Amino acid sequence: AAKVVCEACGIGGLEAGEKDECGDWHADQAQGANPTKGRANYGVLVRRNASVALSESVVECTGLSAAGVRLDDAGRVHARRCAFLANSVGIMVDDKASALVEHSTFADND
Repeated sequence: AAKVVCEACGIGGLEAGEKDECGDWHADQAQGANPTKGRANYGVLVRRNASVALSESVVECTGLSAAGVRLDDAGRVHARRCAFLANSVGIMVDDKASALVEHSTFADND
């Protein structure tokens, strides 16, 4: 099974679709005339029996209607000392997947 380890990583970020100074979302460029400049649908997508270990990382400002981390099938994530900020959903887990989250922060997710 595939395994990815991210330590002290930044995933996502502000570009097309960022919040303005009032905290309101701008329309995502991917929905407009130029589909190549939009944000990713997910910061991290874990499928089948793959696993991801995140430590001391930030997942922020991913797709406007998607998750910072999405776990499908039997995907697994272990997040330790991470921040999930300004995503539509911090972590989305389906019924066969699993997530272990320790000492982490979730803020400003829809």
